[in-house]
Amino acid sequence: MFAKRAALCAAIAALTATAVAACGGPSSTPTSTSGSGGTRAIAIGLQFATINFNPWLVPNGPNYSLNYTSAVYDSLTTLTGPDKVGPGIATSWTEPNPTTLEMTLRPGIAFADGTPLDAAAVKANFDYARTASPAGSLVTYIKNLTTTVVNATTVRFTSTVPVTDLPFDFATGAGFIVSPKALAHPSSLNDQPDGSGPYTLDASGTTSGQQYTFTRRATYWNKAAFPYGKVTLRVYSSQQALDSAVRSGQVQVAQGAAQTNAADKAAGLTVVPAPQITTAGIWINDEAGAAVKPLGDVRVRQALNYAVDRKAIAALGFGADGTATSLVVGPDSPGYRANAAASYPYDPAKAKALLAQAGYPDGFTLPMLSTQSGDLLAQAVAGYLRAIGVTVQISDHNTDFVQQATSGRWASMVFEWSMDPAAQSIASLVSANFGPHTPQQDAQIQALAAQVLGTTGTAQSTAIDQAVATINQQAWFVMVGTVGLTYSTANTVSCTDLGLATCLLSSLHPAK
Repeated sequence: MFAKRAALCAAIAALTATAVAACGGPSSTPTSTSGSGGTRAIAIGLQFATINFNPWLVPNGPNYSLNYTSAVYDSLTTLTGPDKVGPGIATSWTEPNPTTLEMTLRPGIAFADGTPLDAAAVKANFDYARTASPAGSLVTYIKNLTTTVVNATTVRFTSTVPVTDLPFDFATGAGFIVSPKALAHPSSLNDQPDGSGPYTLDASGTTSGQQYTFTRRATYWNKAAFPYGKVTLRVYSSQQALDSAVRSGQVQVAQGAAQTNAADKAAGLTVVPAPQITTAGIWINDEAGAAVKPLGDVRVRQALNYAVDRKAIAALGFGADGTATSLVVGPDSPGYRANAAASYPYDPAKAKALLAQAGYPDGFTLPMLSTQSGDLLAQAVAGYLRAIGVTVQISDHNTDFVQQATSGRWASMVFEWSMDPAAQSIASLVSANFGPHTPQQDAQIQALAAQVLGTTGTAQSTAIDQAVATINQQAWFVMVGTVGLTYSTANTVSCTDLGLATCLLSSLHPAK
C-alpha cells in the first residue's frame, strides 16, 4: 500500500466565505460550455496555482493539483467510481503475490515529444522519483519500490509491503507518467508539461499563477473520457472571489463552502456533497523545537490543543458539513471511533498549567504560515492561543504558499489534508517533511508509517487506531476538525461521483 497523494492546501476553504473579498484571479468574461465534441469548453475555479508540471514533485490531491496534472498526463490507472479503479495506461494487472504487482500497458501511446510510453518509460519515472532532488512527497514510499521491465508492454512492481492498494494510489496521483526526456532535465517541467494526456498547455491563454489554458490533443486515445475541447483553470485568492466567479459564470465548477452552499443553490447552481474525509487545522512543523524551542516539548504542543475551542470554530466554519475533533481523521474514516473520546476538550486552565510545567508560564511567540484564504482559521486559533499567553504571528503567502511550506522555515502553518484511504494518508501525513524532527521523532514516524502500510485487514485497522492515538497524544497538529468539501457547478455541467475525487476534471461532462 502506497500513500495516496494528499492535497496540501493553504486555505481552509470552508472557513473563508466570510473573509474580506480579494478580487485575485483573472478578469474574464463568462465561459460557455455549449457546443459539441471538440468545441465544448469548460472553466474550473481553483484557489491555488500549480507550482510546476512535475507530478513527482508537486503536491497532488483531489481538490487542486490533480486538475492540472490530469489535463496533461496519463495515469497508470483511473478512478471509475467510489473506491473503484479502472484501466488507464495499464489495461490490466495481477498480483502474483502480496508484494508484487504486474501491469500490462496499453500499446501505441506516445508523449508530446514523440517518445513511446512503454514499460521503460514507466520504470524511468519511478526510478527518478526515488532519487529526485529535492525529494518529492512520494519518496518515503517510492524508495521501497522496485520497478522491472518485463517487456515493452509489461512492467512489474515489487515492494517490501503489500501492494493491494497500489492501483488505487496510481489512480489518485501516484501513477502519472512523464516523458523520460523531460525527467532527464526536470527543470524543463517548471512551466511546460511533457506528457501523453488529453490536453496540451496553450501558452497564449496561460498566465502563470492566474490562468492555465489547455487544448485537446488531436490524437488522444481516450477522447470520450474528456469531452471538452478546451479547459481553463482560473486561480482566485479567496473563497468569496471564487464563489462570485462560479455564480457569475466566469467558471462552471468551484469548491464551495458551508456559508455559501444555500445561496449557491438559490442561484441555480448544483451543490455536490462530499464525505467528511478532509482534515483541517494547524500543522506544528517544528516538532523538534529547532526554531521555536517550546514546540520541542510535548506538553507545550498538548497545551496548544487544550487551548482551542474547536467546537466553536467548526460550528462557525463547517456547519453541518464538518465535525470538530483534535484527531487527524473524522467520523467517516477508520481510526475515529476508537479514539473519539480522546479528542482534546477545550480547557484553557489545563493549557496554562501545561505551559507552566514545561517552563513557559508567560507563553512564547509562534510564527504561522497562512494565506488570505486561510486567515479566518489562523486568526480564530490565534485568538484562543493568545488567551494562554502564546502570540501567533500570521504571515500570508498567497502565491507561493507551497514553496514556503516546503522551505522548512515555518514553525506552524494552516493546512488541509485528505484522509482517504486512511492507512496511506496517515503514512503520508506523518512522513511529510515540513520541519525538523528529532531522531526519536523520526524513528516514531517511520514506525507508524510501517505499521499502517505493512498490514492488511484487521491488523491494519488496529494499526490505524494506534497511529491515530499516537499522533493525537504527541500533538503534532492542532486540528480543528474534518470537513466534507462541497463543490458548486453550473447546471450545464454534471459531476460523476468518483468518491474521493469530487468534481475533478476527469469526472466532469456536459449535463444531459
